[in-house]
Amino acid sequence: MDTSIEAVTTRNGEWLHISSPRQYILQRQVNLTPQAEAKPALSVTLIPNEFDLIDGNAAVQYMQALAFAEQHNALDAMREFQRKGRREAEAGGEDPSQAEPNIWLETAPSDLPLERVRAYLGYSSFQTRYLDEALKRRDCDFDRNIREAKDPVGYLIPEIQMMRELSRLQSMRFRLAIAEARIQDAIQIFAQQLAMGHHLDEEDFIVSNLVGIACADIGVSDAYYLSETATAPNLYWAIAALPQPLVSMRRSLAYERELAFEQFKQFREVDEIPQPAIYWQRFVAELAEEAKDWSDTGFGELEEFETPAAQAMLIGAAYPGAKFFLTEELGMESDKVEALPVTQVVFLGMRRLYEQLRDDSFKLQYLPSPQRAGFSPYQAEMAAKDKYGWITVLNNLFLPAVQAAGSARDRLQQQLALLQTIEALRDHMAAHDGRLPELLSELRLPAPNDPVTLQPFEYVYEAGQAKLAGAVTNAIKYELVLVPAVEGNSP
Repeated sequence: MDTSIEAVTTRNGEWLHISSPRQYILQRQVNLTPQAEAKPALSVTLIPNEFDLIDGNAAVQYMQALAFAEQHNALDAMREFQRKGRREAEAGGEDPSQAEPNIWLETAPSDLPLERVRAYLGYSSFQTRYLDEALKRRDCDFDRNIREAKDPVGYLIPEIQMMRELSRLQSMRFRLAIAEARIQDAIQIFAQQLAMGHHLDEEDFIVSNLVGIACADIGVSDAYYLSETATAPNLYWAIAALPQPLVSMRRSLAYERELAFEQFKQFREVDEIPQPAIYWQRFVAELAEEAKDWSDTGFGELEEFETPAAQAMLIGAAYPGAKFFLTEELGMESDKVEALPVTQVVFLGMRRLYEQLRDDSFKLQYLPSPQRAGFSPYQAEMAAKDKYGWITVLNNLFLPAVQAAGSARDRLQQQLALLQTIEALRDHMAAHDGRLPELLSELRLPAPNDPVTLQPFEYVYEAGQAKLAGAVTNAIKYELVLVPAVEGNSP
């Protein structure tokens, strides 16, 4: 752990947040209970296997679970409950964001005000049957038809953002189930959280994938309470049987690679064939019209393109960088470049530079995480901006999200592997009088490698306790302090 004077420690529910200039550590104590592997080994499942999945569309069930339109009295009651909690917090001089029911997401099951939690969750109890059905469905299709959208960046997906709130309600249901010793219900809720993540992997949008990852993250974080519960079955093989990776992002990455040209479709026409001035006047006019939709995005490069004077200034200033890139980097003949209209040189340079840096970023997503570690597409993008100026505008708009999404996917897989390792430790404890092993190599059920490094997890045993940690990914490190449960320190 970084114990430098700069480190700052705060608590968010079960997790300690330890922040320093070098990394951000999320640390949690887990009071492990012994539990041997399930018998039969695959009798406990999370996401159903291919044989048990039902052909059908889970999106229908999710939309029904979110259909408060027919449950408006319940929705009004939930909102009033939330408003009352905020009012009471403000009256007491407390942070309204920590009022009921939000505070329950950071409350251990044993500390929940059970009657109030039951009452609040009762307003949305109709959701559970739809989530049970969604878990069983093979596919999830929200019928986007996104290739026909004129403005894909502006495409609204409110139902996906609502699923994040649905996942938060699921976390409350999980904690209540643990508090009431309804272990099978808690496992079912955990499975539903993972299924939401896996189903949203079928979306065309990276943002949908990220919401799916967030839902699964909530489920994994809650699942440690199962590892602390003596009556909870061992989930080692149930985790091993999950789709790998749970959220692959392959579909959304394929769409994201083309998103700039789907949003600004006129760029697909830009090539080396000379076009007359009237063609480029139309091109610039269309791009300026598109830029109006980006006026509130904070991307000054497009906001400044709205007037003819600004267009002429930007294009003129961008010409030297575009020409340099086309001739020196792509090897186009200088005479050929100079024969093209200035506007064509600028937008041809913009397209070709974007395609080059885009693929340098996207190609890394098809490598295992350890092989991506030596590459820094972000630094390459920043260097290009310094070198070529305004023609990097497409890169600045569309590429940063790709790298962040890949890190989120890696962290989810790492957390699942950490949880599976904990279940292997529970199996070991069941055969060794509740004792933890000194080394992970002593485990009967093999501990998975850290997906971020493909190397064993960090594991340090000392005085009957242990620390299990994953490698740093995108400056975030997960650490689990493992303590064998004794009476009084487990749910």
